[in-house]
Amino acid sequence: MTPRKPKTPKPVPLAEVISRGLRFLRAEKKLSQTQLAQKMKEIGFPTWSRTTVAEVEGKGRGRGISFAELVGLTRALNTTVLDMIGSASADVNPVEISPDGLVVGSMVDLVFTIVPPEMLRFLSDAGISKEVREIHEMYSARLYRVASQLRDFAGGFEESADLLVARSEETS
Repeated sequence: MTPRKPKTPKPVPLAEVISRGLRFLRAEKKLSQTQLAQKMKEIGFPTWSRTTVAEVEGKGRGRGISFAELVGLTRALNTTVLDMIGSASADVNPVEISPDGLVVGSMVDLVFTIVPPEMLRFLSDAGISKEVREIHEMYSARLYRVASQLRDFAGGFEESADLLVARSEETS
C-alpha cells in the first residue's frame, strides 16, 4: 500500500481571513453593522455604510479593504491588526496574499511578516507580554500541527514497510 500524501490545504484569501476576524470581533463587541459603519464615519471614513461593512464581511472575494481601512477598523473596534487577522482564524493555513500569487504557509508566517521575531523580543522587554504570549501560543500550536502531520505521514510509511515485510515472508 502506497503511503498517502498529506492533503495540502487550499489557501484562504487574506480578504477572507480579515472578514472572518471582522465578523468575530464585531460580534464580540456586540456592534451592529450600522454601528460599526457609524464609528468608521466618526474616525474619518465618510463613505462607510452598513452595506460597506456587509460587503467586507462577505464570504469569498468580497470587497477588499485598504490598509488605512484595516487600521480604521481596528481603531473602531478598539483592537489590533494582529487580533483582526488572528481572532477567528488561528487555524487558517495557508493564507493567499494575492490571487494566484503570493501565499504564506500559515497565520504564524503572516504574523511574522507583520511583526518580525526581533520585534517580539523588544515587545516582550517593553512589557507587552500578553500579546507576545499569544503569538508564541499560535506559533507553538502550528508546530504541534506540523509535528502531528509528520507523525501521520511517517505512520503511512511504517504501514507500507510492515506490508512489504509480511509479503516477503509469505513468499519465502
